[in-house]
Amino acid sequence: MKLEQLTTWLKLAFLAAIFAIAAWHFHYDWKALYLYWRSADYAHTEGRIKSVEIEKSIFASKGARFSYRIVHIDYSYSVNGTRYSGNVLGTFSPLLHLRDALDYAKKYRPGQEVTVLYDPDDPSDSLLERRLTTGTVISVAISLFIMAVLGGGFLFLYRIGIFDC
Repeated sequence: MKLEQLTTWLKLAFLAAIFAIAAWHFHYDWKALYLYWRSADYAHTEGRIKSVEIEKSIFASKGARFSYRIVHIDYSYSVNGTRYSGNVLGTFSPLLHLRDALDYAKKYRPGQEVTVLYDPDDPSDSLLERRLTTGTVISVAISLFIMAVLGGGFLFLYRIGIFDC
């Protein structure tokens, strides 16, 4: 393998790594978007909130500190006489989602009756609500922008001859 080919593959690997990091960073928001679309045909039943917890976690690495909130909600519900349990575990970053986390945690309290959405084909698959937060939409838009810039940059570099695959 020629040195030029090796450097081309290293450049491709570098771009792929950046793309993968961007996709991984935003995968929770993509999952929220997927769940929103997938749950459009879910059935409804009554349920009850068992517990609501919100905790602040801090991640520190090499002098940088990031804090985020984790909201954990446990609930129970019945479908055709069978009891099920469900939970919501949401991680909210302070940049895009802090207000969403606090509002979401305040919305539910232990013992509260709620409407639970569930998959008629698999009643153990459930949600408390179909929701897309502003933070989720912004995060998905940012990830699309990053991936478009990376893809466009790759095509540009390919067209001017830097990538000679």
